[in-house]
Amino acid sequence: MKLPFLQREPRRRALLVVTGHDRVGSTARRTGLWLSDVTRAYRALQAAGYDCDLLSPRGGRAPVDERSFDLRDPDNQAFLENGHTASALGATLSPRGVLPGEYRVVFFAGGHGALTDLRADGETASVALDVYNRGGVLAANGHGVAALLALAEKDGAILRGREVTAFSAAEETLMLMRAHVPYLLETELREAGALYTSSDPFTPHVRSSGRVVTGQNPQSCVAVAEAVLAADTLG
Repeated sequence: MKLPFLQREPRRRALLVVTGHDRVGSTARRTGLWLSDVTRAYRALQAAGYDCDLLSPRGGRAPVDERSFDLRDPDNQAFLENGHTASALGATLSPRGVLPGEYRVVFFAGGHGALTDLRADGETASVALDVYNRGGVLAANGHGVAALLALAEKDGAILRGREVTAFSAAEETLMLMRAHVPYLLETELREAGALYTSSDPFTPHVRSSGRVVTGQNPQSCVAVAEAVLAADTLG
């Protein structure tokens, strides 16, 4: 669903990509997107003049991880109390419903569901790669970095030799999720040729490498958005 913009004439457009998968891998554990990844990125990009659209691999309703459903967070509260933005989570666009040439930024939000569908979705990867090849910025936070593995299957240079970060094995352990996730994201990134780095668990950590920006965890999302704005040098 196309989200409303705050400025009358936004200069750029951003595609916020979220998971549509509501389980951790093939287990019965419920998950989805991490809400503050979406709401903080949306707030920062909107304030900078971007018109934002929400997309998930199949379109339609995007599940929210209940652990992230915190209305004490002002960004979450503002997003969910706005009827237009809240309804967008129930009506996300699909990859076939967007024109890559209209976007300057693709941002992949986190949440454990991303380990399954964003990792495997070739259509979304093609859209994102098209945006990147036109001079756009790729950004991903937390588990959303799994989407870059799908892009790397189409263009290995997206990850090979590039410094990135993502949700760490240590953080999976502290969340009691290490035994349940389908794979450890930091391991997969290293195997794809990326130069993986991390900071202390649940502290902000961002890596910018050209027009590819990655963040380690939800605590990194604001800094990721700031790095995206710096990377998008369109006049």
